Amino acid sequence: MALVTGSTSGIGFRIAEGLATEGVNLILNGLGDPAKIETPRIRLESTYHIKAVYNGALSKALHQAK
Repeated sequence: MALVTGSTSGIGFRIAEGLATEGVNLILNGLGDPAKIETPRIRLESTYHIKAVYNGALSKALHQAK
């Protein structure tokens, strides 16, 4: 299992995807709308047959502060 910070887009997502190709289960972490992150999370699971979860605790805290 790997925790990849900043993995909801860009370089961080590509790093997460690279780990997934090696069969590594993932904890995705980053800012963003959890609903938008769900689609790539599911794609990682179905494409690479791994488990991927999203931990958006910081994101939730920021949304609550608004």
